[in-house]
Amino acid sequence: MRIFSILIILVTLFSLAGHVPASPLIEISKEDLQKLHTQAAQGNVRAQTALGEFYDIGDYVPQNYATARGWYEKAAAQGDKEAQYNLGLLYAEGRGVPQDYTTARQWWEKSAVQGTAQAQYNLGILYDKGRSVPQDYPVAREWYQKAAVQGLAEAQSNLGLMYQNGSGVPQDYTQARLWFEKSAAQGFATAQVNLGGLYATGLGVPQDYTVARAWYEKAADHGDANAQFNLGVLYAKGRGVPQDYTQARLWYERSAAQGNANAQINLSALYATGQGVPQDYAKARQWLEQAVAQGNAVAQNNLGYLYVDGKGVPNMWFNLSVEQYLRQSRKNMETAQRRDAIAKQLTPAQIAEAQRLAQQCQAQQFKGC
Repeated sequence: MRIFSILIILVTLFSLAGHVPASPLIEISKEDLQKLHTQAAQGNVRAQTALGEFYDIGDYVPQNYATARGWYEKAAAQGDKEAQYNLGLLYAEGRGVPQDYTTARQWWEKSAVQGTAQAQYNLGILYDKGRSVPQDYPVAREWYQKAAVQGLAEAQSNLGLMYQNGSGVPQDYTQARLWFEKSAAQGFATAQVNLGGLYATGLGVPQDYTVARAWYEKAADHGDANAQFNLGVLYAKGRGVPQDYTQARLWYERSAAQGNANAQINLSALYATGQGVPQDYAKARQWLEQAVAQGNAVAQNNLGYLYVDGKGVPNMWFNLSVEQYLRQSRKNMETAQRRDAIAKQLTPAQIAEAQRLAQQCQAQQFKGC
């Protein structure tokens, strides 16, 4: 059974930055709220932006995205950068309006040129992912850079990854490390995982599993599933720590419970091999099924091995049916050879029944199979 033991360096964070508040949150009375409405109606731009946010998040008034958009639009038309940014966010997330990245981009551009770091970061994401614009890494880097120099941790982390991968810039692990460090120092878990990854793999720094573990632990303390997975790998492999399958299992379980497919695969492998836990093929299959439901190819391959070997399931013919489905998904030659060897023992009727069961199992996402 293949164990997914690569130390992950986290992918770019593509979550949009959230609201930019018009003013510090304070308690206001009904009388103050009425005054705010009056001021906004008279064209006071700060009052308009503040009311937009109140209706946007449901502070002091019932949440109403349409009303929020109306107040944001009035303030944005007067050039208020916070209103322009928050209005773009409504369109990007489809709150009260159809999702529209083009309109979101237009409003973020107006806000970004006035120096709003969150708008600059979100524009970087649009160009990084190619949403409403052709994918353009150099332009994405420029926007990330503008936000990063203002201290936005998310932008610093993504900029570091661009240097690490050579996306839009020459590959430069030293620059990647520097930006990850700035972001990680602010407690940003994604950057902490990425920084740990540099030390684990020795990219731009001397390989040091102890330092890698320290950064993974910081991110894991924030609940980061990738950091938890990577800690599990360190303990399973005995890298920077004494080999300890029990600790590996504990970290894999925390990560797997959050839906991390790689952790689910490795947790399955521990149960299949009896490392750190009593050997239990049924549990191995259960964890693999969760990863398979996410479309993970390694999990599909491992599940095929369990089925073919008759481990954790009672019916060999059903095992074959699942492997046939997995082979079609993965087109793995070794799996195909196993399928063909078993198929020689089957009648046409048995093969047809196996295919029917495979389709049924696929439809159920392997639940109850």
